[in-house]
Amino acid sequence: MGIQLVNFLVTLVVLNILLIRPIREIIRKRRETLDRFAAEAAGLDKRAAKTLADYQAALENARERGAVLRKQAREEAETAGQALLADASGKAHETLRAAADATAADIARTRDALRADIPGLVQAMLTKLVGTAGKTKKVKA
Repeated sequence: MGIQLVNFLVTLVVLNILLIRPIREIIRKRRETLDRFAAEAAGLDKRAAKTLADYQAALENARERGAVLRKQAREEAETAGQALLADASGKAHETLRAAADATAADIARTRDALRADIPGLVQAMLTKLVGTAGKTKKVKA
């Protein structure tokens, strides 16, 4: 029984040197590699999260700037439109005023022309009414 115990202990020492230590070393290296990969993955996750947050912040900033630019463009367009309407309204008013003045001038000229023709027209009417051409006196206005 003592020889079996010595044989068992010698086998245990040999197995420890030849098999168990190398396997423990391989397992330790594997664990270190896995830990290193896990740390790298965690770092990449953090970088990806930071990049995503930066992207979302930039996108939100761009949306806000776009809204401000749209508002400014709309205000500028409204201002320009109001200026164009005011200008067009002024021109239309001037055109209407000029047309009214021209019409008033035409009416005055026509009235003056008709006033100048009144004596002749009255004479022609009297001649027709009375039927005595040449016997009536010329009427002065």
